[in-house]
Amino acid sequence: MNTFHKQERLCLQKEIDVLFKEGFNFLIYPYKVVWKIENNHKNQALTVLISVSKRYFKHAVHRNRVKRLTKEAWRKNILKQNGLNLKSGIRLNLSLLYVGKEIMTQAQIETKINLILQRLLRETVNSQESSTQL
Repeated sequence: MNTFHKQERLCLQKEIDVLFKEGFNFLIYPYKVVWKIENNHKNQALTVLISVSKRYFKHAVHRNRVKRLTKEAWRKNILKQNGLNLKSGIRLNLSLLYVGKEIMTQAQIETKINLILQRLLRETVNSQESSTQL
């Protein structure tokens, strides 16, 4: 079942601050992705923060629509990636910031989320390998 539970969301302000201070980022338009791997976690392996700027979408209705479309695309596509195959005890904190100025269609958003997941898979595997070698 495709779900997006509370424990899959990044909510703690302390963790969000650390993510933006120490995390790595890349851009796949219309999303800016910020991610950070944390060690020694027994909880959820992947937590996500989805944000849409008030600068480009003045009305909450439009911001909520973009967030809803993003969450739906995330739910559909994360199962295909098997949670990015993280090792036990490792958690990936992730932020999806929508930086586009117009609302994309559901199909376009799903394509972008797939690209984001593929890139995250490559980068997290490289990051896990480099931390193992140290």
